[in-house]
Amino acid sequence: MGATQSIVDVHGHRWPPTLATSEAAEVWGVSDDTLYEQVRLGTAPVEPLRFGRKLRWPTAKVLDSVGIGTERAPRPAAEVTA
Repeated sequence: MGATQSIVDVHGHRWPPTLATSEAAEVWGVSDDTLYEQVRLGTAPVEPLRFGRKLRWPTAKVLDSVGIGTERAPRPAAEVTA
């Protein structure tokens, strides 16, 4: 089995490609119940991925929604050109 793909946030923390509902709720500062209610009402900040009854949240979209998207992550110094 290979390693799980990950992306890197602004501070170098490695995030998985998708988040559990509890993890996404923590990023947004709401409870799991509130986030489930937002999904039910169609008002969640990001559309979740549905796997049967299980929800997963695309990490890049969750981070983008709070202003720390992956495209804003600084590049390593070796990649920066003068």
